[in-house]
Amino acid sequence: ALAGTALLKLFPPDRYPFYPRCAFHDITGLHCPGCGLTRAAASLVQGNFSKAFRMNALAFVLLPLVLFLWMKRRTKTHDLEAREDYGENRVWWLILILIITFSIARNIPYPPFLWLAPY
Repeated sequence: ALAGTALLKLFPPDRYPFYPRCAFHDITGLHCPGCGLTRAAASLVQGNFSKAFRMNALAFVLLPLVLFLWMKRRTKTHDLEAREDYGENRVWWLILILIITFSIARNIPYPPFLWLAPY
């Protein structure tokens, strides 16, 4: 994590072309749910939160939720049967639906959806 942070700090993706491009975007011309994540992470490292949000708004919604779910799972008992949490499974389905909806919405070329594209 520290090496990745240092890399993004020293070599921002908008100035250095060695970062991998999105294959989905190159092939289809559409934005996948991850398009803009590298530039968003670089903007966060630089302290520019508004630009990071502009690059990928979904990350700002999902990252805290996924971290919360991960911490919740880590603090549960190690009993395998106790780990079955059907409410948590519904949250993961909701996250999947949110990702699909975001993917569709960010490719609609009309306002207000235009601001979801990573530019």
